[in-house]
Amino acid sequence: VGEKLNPEMLNIEKDNLRDEINSSINDKRNYANIRCVQEMCSKELYSINQTGYIEDLEEITSEDMLIAYKDFIESSNIYILIESDIEENKIKKICEEKFIFPRKNVQKRTREEYDITPEKVNYVNEHIGTNQGKLVIGCRTGVDYKDFDRYYSFMVGNSIFGGGPHSKLFKNVREKESICYYASSNIEKCKAIMLVSSGIDVENYDKALNLIRIELEAVKNGKFSDLELENAKKSIINTLKTVNDSISGESDFVYNQYVSETDLTLDDVAMYIEKVTKESIIESMKGIKEDTVFFLS
Repeated sequence: VGEKLNPEMLNIEKDNLRDEINSSINDKRNYANIRCVQEMCSKELYSINQTGYIEDLEEITSEDMLIAYKDFIESSNIYILIESDIEENKIKKICEEKFIFPRKNVQKRTREEYDITPEKVNYVNEHIGTNQGKLVIGCRTGVDYKDFDRYYSFMVGNSIFGGGPHSKLFKNVREKESICYYASSNIEKCKAIMLVSSGIDVENYDKALNLIRIELEAVKNGKFSDLELENAKKSIINTLKTVNDSISGESDFVYNQYVSETDLTLDDVAMYIEKVTKESIIESMKGIKEDTVFFLS
């Protein structure tokens, strides 16, 4: 519409985005993870929530959106992923003929800084009156995902620590001690961050924090059995096998490799997982440092 996008459609999309942002806030477990990352990376672009912020919505105009759109298609990297029984050269030719628009000043993809060492642990408490406290421990790992031996050793170590029902967090903190409604850990690959998440009663804060730290130190020092190691490997490899069960799974894996500027196949990843040893896990996890302890209550 002239030099602006359709205002009615813009308002519909604003409402959709507002609902999406509110839903992420209402999911307190997800919200606590987001807030922990924001606090950890407060001086980095990584702290910006990709979904956006409600307070910014009203300032967006149709004119601004058109400018942003033109800049986006001119300067952003474009990755077209097609899955089908197709002839590659034919599809490539169709894309080259159909996707014609100005391209200039295309931005280079840059890696997130991954080797940050925190000077001290930052403790953040946020009170919103939730029924169940959400404890999130954000750790810097210093693990370069392009160092495949080290990264996949770290992935197995994380699985032993908090990667599922077979993990130390689940068995020892959630089940044995019964002070957590849930307890798990996950890796943010490109940023070399590990987030440890748990749901607890407020009065169990100190005990939960201490028990989580004990289990992490155990894995870092190689205090886990051969069975725990094998269960962690099997868990990861079984997950890899499900990737080909859906188009979205395959697409996500291929796109992840592209964004990471790596070129591994599923078989390559499985091979790296299989050869992980207790010694390689100890080496990969030695640099883990707590950065931020975030508690939502």
